[in-house]
Formats: sequence, C-alpha cells, structure tokens
Amino acid sequence: PTGGHLYRISDGKKPKIVAMIQCVGSRSLKRNPYCSVVCCSVALKNAQLLKQEYPDIEIVIFYIDMRTWDKGNEEYYRKVREAGVLTIRGKVGDIQEDQETKKLKLTASDTLSNQILNLNADLVVLSTAMVPSKSSAKLTETLGLSTDSYGFLSEIHGCLKPQETTNMGVYICGCAAGPKNIPSSVSTALAAASKVATLLSKDTIIQELMIAEVDDTLCLGCRRCEKLCNYNAIKVNGHAIAEVDGLKCKGCGVCVSSCPARAIDLKYYRDKQVIEEIKGICSTALEYKEEFIESIELIWKRIEALAPHQT
Repeated sequence: PTGGHLYRISDGKKPKIVAMIQCVGSRSLKRNPYCSVVCCSVALKNAQLLKQEYPDIEIVIFYIDMRTWDKGNEEYYRKVREAGVLTIRGKVGDIQEDQETKKLKLTASDTLSNQILNLNADLVVLSTAMVPSKSSAKLTETLGLSTDSYGFLSEIHGCLKPQETTNMGVYICGCAAGPKNIPSSVSTALAAASKVATLLSKDTIIQELMIAEVDDTLCLGCRRCEKLCNYNAIKVNGHAIAEVDGLKCKGCGVCVSSCPARAIDLKYYRDKQVIEEIKGICSTALEYKEEFIESIELIWKRIEALAPHQT
C-alpha cells in the first residue's frame, strides 16, 4: 500500500522507532493456542530489510519465544541482532496513543531482566495469528472432509499419512492443514502431487477386501456407526438401514465394535473366523491346550447368546 516506502499511513511521516509485537492472537488460551510458525522469521526478515534501507531507524521486537527453527534461521536471527535490531522477551500489556505527539506508548514486561519497560514508538507492527480461510468451511462440506478443533483440514495421520484425507482421492498440502512456512508448504505440495500422480497412473482402483458389511435384519438405524466413521464410509438410508461405501471403507473396524445390535461385520474377519484361527494357532503351542480351547468355545457361546442370528 505504500509502494515500497516506509511511512505512517495516518500522517505520511517516516517512523523513527518501530516496535514489532509477536504472537498477537497466537499461543493464547483465549484465542488460538497454537504457534503460527512463520511470524518470527518474517519479523526478522522485515526488520533486516528496514535496517538495510533505513539504517537510522530503531527496531524493537517483542516476543514470547523466538521460534526460528528452520534451516539457517538461527544464524539469520543472530545476523539480524548484530545489525542492531533489539529483541525483548516479553509481552506488551498496553498500548496508548499520545494525542499531542501521536506516538504510541507501549508498556511491556521483560521476562529476562524481570522489569517493566516503557517505549514510545512511531509505528507498531502486529504479527497476527494464521487462521483457516473463510472458504474452508464450505470446502469441507462440499468435499466431505473433516477439520481439527481450529478449523484446519485434518489428515488421516499426521506422521504416517500427512497428505491423505478421509475422502479417497482428496489430498491436502500447505497451510490448508495448519500454519507452515514456504519450504514446508512446497514439500507437502510435492508429496500431495506425487500421491495424485500415483493414483491417476493406475487404470483401475483395487478395493479393500476387508470392508464392513451390514446385516439389514439386525440394523437398528441408530446412526452410531455413521457418526464414528472417520472415512464417511457409512450412511443410513431412507429405510433406516446403514449402508457401506466399499471404496471409502478402510476396514478399520470402528463401526463393528460400536454397533449395539452387532449388525456389522468385517469381511473375512468375522468373530467366528478369528476364534477358529486362535484355536488353530494355539492348539499345538500351548501346554494346556484343552483348557484354552474350552475357554475359547465358552467365549464364543456367550457371543452367540448376545447375537444369535449372526454367524
């Protein structure tokens, strides 16, 4: 908005003292408890650019913790401080405008020296929190995606499947999944593109064999499975019967264990099959195999008593 030149928009004057306040709206239990990742590095970059262009300007950065964690950023932090930028570990508690001089009076705490500081600044720069886009809510509804407690798109697993979503064929990258800097955004974008290329390179999509099956005669239509399914693979139809989307189902078994009517089973992984497998494996390995087999058979009889129509 200023064409690359530094001046106050209110009166067009060049500021002599610039204060930068970090974590405004971030790392706060009242607003957003998470770190916005990029703010510290961006503040250091802007401070260095200002020092290069206007060496006579005094710059003060107030921070909670200087989180310059990426490659080369710690060295960059030292370089900026050596250039004359002052960094103070502490929060700014109050900002008041002097009606005569139009300066901004800052009251802050220095947690390292345990002192209260007062600073008159000509310009205050706030590093505000990175929040989800306003269109995220509509996007999640359209694509059937889930979000975390802050509104960012959720991945299936943060470590094992960081780009995959609960909707097959939809992948996330960059700040859609949470605050990221440019290198991290590029890396996740490349990973998502690789996932898409792998999917499109196949002529056919192989469906999971071990997926959930619903017994129409036992289903109560309680929608418990529908609410618990992380992959949106189960929907209750107009006849109050749960239906499974075979392409979306991953065979996790959450619906099976949660069904109060025991109306859901996993293909090739039914209770009776598992019991027989356990009996077969353990019958030759246990010293007290007869007692063990009797216990397994007793458990199975109790299961049948709970759901006599299920096999």
